[in-house]
Amino acid sequence: MSQMPTLDASMASALDDALRQSGPAQAIDQALRAARREWKLLLLSLCLSAGATLGYLAAVEPRYTAEAIITVSPRQSDIASTDAVVRDGMLRLPDAESELQIISSPASLSRIVEQLDLVAKAERSGGAGGGGFLERLSAAISSHLAPPALDLAAAARSEGRDGARGALIGQLGDAVQVTAIGRSTLARIRVSATDAELSAEIANAVAEDYFAGRVRGRQDAASRAAHYLRARAEELRGNVLEADRRLAALRLELQENGRDAAQIGQEMASLAEQITRARVEAERAARRHAAVLEAVRRSGPLAALDREDAIGTDRHVDRLRGAAAEAAQEAARLNVESGIANTDFRRARAQQRTAVGQLEAEARARIAVLEAESGNAAGLVAALEERLQGLRQTANILAARQVELDAVELEANTNRTVYETFLSRWRTTEQVGFNDTDGWLVSPATVPERSSWPKVPLIAAAALLAGLGLGATMVGLREFRLGRTLRSGDDVSRALGSATSRLGLIPALGSTPRCAVRAALCGRPDAAADAIASLQEALSDILPPACAGAGNVVAVTSALADEGKSAILAGIAASAPGLKVAVIDCDTRAAAQGAAFGVEGASGVAGFIRNGGDWRAAGRTDSGSGVFVVPVGNWAGRAQDFARSSALAGLVAELCAAFDLVLIDAPPVLAAQGARSVCGLADAVVLVARWGATPALTVRAARDRLASTGTPFAGVVLAEADLGRYATFDDGVAAAFVAGDETARLAAPAGQTA
Repeated sequence: MSQMPTLDASMASALDDALRQSGPAQAIDQALRAARREWKLLLLSLCLSAGATLGYLAAVEPRYTAEAIITVSPRQSDIASTDAVVRDGMLRLPDAESELQIISSPASLSRIVEQLDLVAKAERSGGAGGGGFLERLSAAISSHLAPPALDLAAAARSEGRDGARGALIGQLGDAVQVTAIGRSTLARIRVSATDAELSAEIANAVAEDYFAGRVRGRQDAASRAAHYLRARAEELRGNVLEADRRLAALRLELQENGRDAAQIGQEMASLAEQITRARVEAERAARRHAAVLEAVRRSGPLAALDREDAIGTDRHVDRLRGAAAEAAQEAARLNVESGIANTDFRRARAQQRTAVGQLEAEARARIAVLEAESGNAAGLVAALEERLQGLRQTANILAARQVELDAVELEANTNRTVYETFLSRWRTTEQVGFNDTDGWLVSPATVPERSSWPKVPLIAAAALLAGLGLGATMVGLREFRLGRTLRSGDDVSRALGSATSRLGLIPALGSTPRCAVRAALCGRPDAAADAIASLQEALSDILPPACAGAGNVVAVTSALADEGKSAILAGIAASAPGLKVAVIDCDTRAAAQGAAFGVEGASGVAGFIRNGGDWRAAGRTDSGSGVFVVPVGNWAGRAQDFARSSALAGLVAELCAAFDLVLIDAPPVLAAQGARSVCGLADAVVLVARWGATPALTVRAARDRLASTGTPFAGVVLAEADLGRYATFDDGVAAAFVAGDETARLAAPAGQTA
């Protein structure tokens, strides 16, 4: 049976670290670190948003909103509902919604344009000329961003009076907003315009037009209602007279044989009670008879007497039972004393049989009585039910006549009620006026003192959110793009595997490898000098100690050109105190080591390959650092011939025997020929990648190509690092930069995985 593994201290610590590095807290931390790295993008987006907002506020034309409150009522053509005298006081939501649509309908707005002579006002506004560029820009911005409002100048730019009128109606359709206030009969009319006084004037005009339309509608409804009510009342009067005649004839038919429906009903009720009692008696007799028969079937005829005995006492039956019992007792005694041949015994047995026969005869008689009682009770029930059936038929006939009478009476009453209602309303319609609109102006619109748009706090908040959103998007895109590069030890682990070390993090060393040499020699700037020294220490920890006649050979290369490998190699060579160091420049396309150490006069590797001879003649010793430098020299052939030359391998071997550390400046792995051949001459290879620039996939492809050489892979060095941005990463080494300590070690110890 398997057991659960136990957790030691290291496993528990690793588990705690994994838990801390996951979940919402880690996501928030990463977002804050990204914002700190890209604060310039955030600031730029906020500045752009602020500039756009200020431009909009400067260009937009203010809007003024006036508000009037009115009551609305349902619009119905039925005079009973529209009459001011007869109303139920209820306003359904569909009715209110219809009224709101009528208030803001194109027909109503067209009347407002005519009543207020808005076309002439628009022409006097002077907007027909089109205005300058700023005015057109302001109008364009307002039409897209600002709430809709009535603009006389914009309407005046339409062609002709008809065009201006149509434009004004369209603007009013957007500028006039009619909304219900809760579930009440109150409605709010809001009108927005570029002129404060005009907005209030239009709001009041819309309310008055609604009331005027209600008056016209009620007057038309009153005229139509009066004509309809008069014709309908005359028709209903004839219906009432006909219904009364039919009602009198039917009342004479509501008797049968001198009895009306009520008397027959009483007789049926009494007969129903008798039937009920008879059914109870019949059921009781039938149950007694059935019970006795069942007892007789099970136990014999005498069981009928037992049933009767259970009900009550019978002296005759008791005597017969007693005689039978005495005879049976006497026969039993004589049988014991004298035997069955005794005359007295036979006499006793005969008396016993006689008594038992009498009991059986009595039982059969009683069974016959019970059967007769059950039959008589059933016959009585049948007779009563037959009589009741006859009464029911008679009652049904009278009920049908009563139903017809009720229907005719209901029709007569209905016709009379409707006739009286129509007659009353007809008279009311002719006498009462219809100027009451069932509505009034609760609160007239006043000239607004302040503009309703632009709302500066709202726009500023929206601009701030938009700026932050734009900045977050830009930061996210930039982080996504840079996230495919190498910027920290975690990136190296994810891209190249957890077994790959990040040897160092090197800041910008200057424009040339010469700057790296000066930084290593003089220790300025501090961050660059410390970074080179830390990288050199990391290499010392990885490489075995040099012994006599067997120095270490390290190739420094990169995936692409211009990654900073030559400067880093020069810095490593110059910061190796106590070691005899030789540098071989094998990058025929971008030779840099000769200029870095000032030894360009030597024949170099090219001369050694062509002419052979002593390796000392191929290079020069730098007086400042003591590094022996073998430059490339003048090579006119193919790069692969240079890299695969046996003379180059011999040169490396001779230098390895003479120096403690031999550094090879190898060509880029993916950009030049012969890079793998050069790296194959080394004991270890260091891959340089530009911090935040070289894609991780490119570095992985270069590492995979180097694996075919068989040379051990020492690790990755990140060059040209931005220390300020690196300090924001969630990395153990980066934590030293949070407090601005740029003199901290920039490389992890040898063998440490990021």
